[in-house]
Amino acid sequence: MARAVPLPLLLLIAAATALPASGAQAAGGPRAQASIVGGGDAAPGSWPSTAFVSATAGDGRSVVCTGTVVAPGAVLTAAHCVTDAGGAPRPAAAFLVVTGRRDLAAAGGQLHEVTRVHVHPAYDPRSVRADAAVVELASTSAAPPATLAGPGDAGLAASGTPAAIAGWGMTSGSGGVPTVLRTAPTTLLPDAACTSAFGGFDAATMLCAADAGSFISATCHGDSGGPLAVARGDGSWVQVGITSWGTDGCDPRLPQVFARVSALSDWVGSVVSGTPPADQPPVDAPAGGQTAPTAARDGAGSRRGAGRDSRGGRGTAARYRGTTRQRRPIALRVSPAGSVGGFDASYRLRCRGGWRSGRVRAPSLAVHASTRGTFDVARSAGRRTSFRITGAFSGAERVSGTVRVVWRARSGERCRSGPIRYVAWRA
Repeated sequence: MARAVPLPLLLLIAAATALPASGAQAAGGPRAQASIVGGGDAAPGSWPSTAFVSATAGDGRSVVCTGTVVAPGAVLTAAHCVTDAGGAPRPAAAFLVVTGRRDLAAAGGQLHEVTRVHVHPAYDPRSVRADAAVVELASTSAAPPATLAGPGDAGLAASGTPAAIAGWGMTSGSGGVPTVLRTAPTTLLPDAACTSAFGGFDAATMLCAADAGSFISATCHGDSGGPLAVARGDGSWVQVGITSWGTDGCDPRLPQVFARVSALSDWVGSVVSGTPPADQPPVDAPAGGQTAPTAARDGAGSRRGAGRDSRGGRGTAARYRGTTRQRRPIALRVSPAGSVGGFDASYRLRCRGGWRSGRVRAPSLAVHASTRGTFDVARSAGRRTSFRITGAFSGAERVSGTVRVVWRARSGERCRSGPIRYVAWRA
């Protein structure tokens, strides 16, 4: 019997990429998974409702998943993407959601904070049953809401039905994380296919699918929460599943498991209908070196627009957190005097003997940004590691730039990361 795991992508601040340790890892039990193995880049405009969902886990990890816009102020994703090992929702402030963007490294789309997290009341973190959650957005998404299968649409997911999957997950079980949304074909299978492959399959709340025939494509870590969709007779697409779990190695020869939307859509509808309208204008999602004003909270907890500050674009006293192009976390601290006080980042670089993951910390840079809000500093971080970090503040809310890391092995070999782009927002 195959070993089953849920499929979020977890980025470990301390050294390596790893799955969460949870009760779902117990022998025989499924564990929740996050790009598509064996798929291809999604065509522009082909998955307009798909959303990128990320969260800081609070224990040194970042969780990356996929989701679907189901209302202007709500995104549907997997419950295991928004909960801790015990099934408790993570704080809403830990999440950032991007909608309306196919390539995460390109311009366009909208960046949203989250105001509330709803987890399906029947969700079980051990069995990954009823693996559905809705996050309320703090701002309105311009992305069109997806059509969800209702209780009367169970027949849309009949065995043998062709379907499609999409997500920003790993492209293989051993690595490879894309920035462009990927998609692939798959086929709905009979419940018995997943029951015999894994055990612990609940046909009432789960669907079984695989790339039957070619066995080339599959969901993988990071695709969690993403859509499984089928076409109606009129050519319109309907989401029938939510990517939930599969094998640890993302083996396309084995089936993958999805939350059954037709069994969960009444709950989704009740949450969405009770979701207060998002009263904030959308925020352009930052990319590359573009300036994108975001929303900040004032001392009373209300929201206020924020663009460049009165100090020529330099950051304000705060902690900035974000991710690098390698999908690893980065944090910077800015002092009340406006200087970059320190930074903390995870990285991955290649040596002759293979890949090396690590973490570089510089708690006291004390580098002042220029009047144009830029900085560039190179330092040593221990006897064998050196780094260079550059950055440019976009107002008080965002900083972007590059990090370069050089690590010297005991043999004398120097392993270099090359420039790693990052974007971070004021926490």
